[in-house]
Amino acid sequence: MTTTDGAAATGGVPAAGAAPGRDGRGAGDAGGDAGGGGRRRVLAGVPRPLLVLGIVAIAFVAVATVIASGYGRTTAGTKPLTQAQIRRLFQSAAGTTGGPPIGFTRIDRRAPTFTLPPVVGTAPVDLAALTGKPLVVNFWYSTCPPCQKEAPAIAAVARATAGKVTFVGVDYEDSRSGAAAFLRQHGETFPNGFDGSGRVATQVFGISGTPTTYFLSPNGKRELGVQVGAVTEPQLVHDLRTLYGVKA
Repeated sequence: MTTTDGAAATGGVPAAGAAPGRDGRGAGDAGGDAGGGGRRRVLAGVPRPLLVLGIVAIAFVAVATVIASGYGRTTAGTKPLTQAQIRRLFQSAAGTTGGPPIGFTRIDRRAPTFTLPPVVGTAPVDLAALTGKPLVVNFWYSTCPPCQKEAPAIAAVARATAGKVTFVGVDYEDSRSGAAAFLRQHGETFPNGFDGSGRVATQVFGISGTPTTYFLSPNGKRELGVQVGAVTEPQLVHDLRTLYGVKA
């Protein structure tokens, strides 16, 4: 007895003179890749959106594994990232931060103010008391790789524009000891406030990624521009010249 394609019922081997199947192959060929074809048929039955969602889920698990194995620790390998910091990493990867785009954006809106304890020293960092010159407010935390990358540029431009521009840093959701070590490492001597809870960064200014740098009017009442992501020294020099006419 043979099947409809001429193969013997017992072994799946085509009988003599059997005609090829509809796809031009003999029945033996079809039987030979039955395993692979079965897998393809299973995948073909999965809705495409569900398949894409599965791939995205696998990617996020991979990112979480990387974070858990190294990214979530300081250079000393002792301090894990906070949940908020991990959330920001996922938001940035997924492009769901909801804030300004990466890079520089010119804006014009009312600027908030703040008073914070210092990272180093005892004098509070009061933004309202630092007005009179163009204000640059940089949000960062010590285990943030882009913050580490941009810190030398910010320190260099702050030194070059001393007396013409006031730089202020806000370290948030961080340890004070880690923040102090960061400032020493990168030579940042301008005022830096310690926002341990992240309230000023996330609620008052509503930042959506780190680092973020705001450019305020000399009276501190208007936001004139915002840089999301690490800034380079040439970019920062250009922004200061464009917004304030200040040359570094």
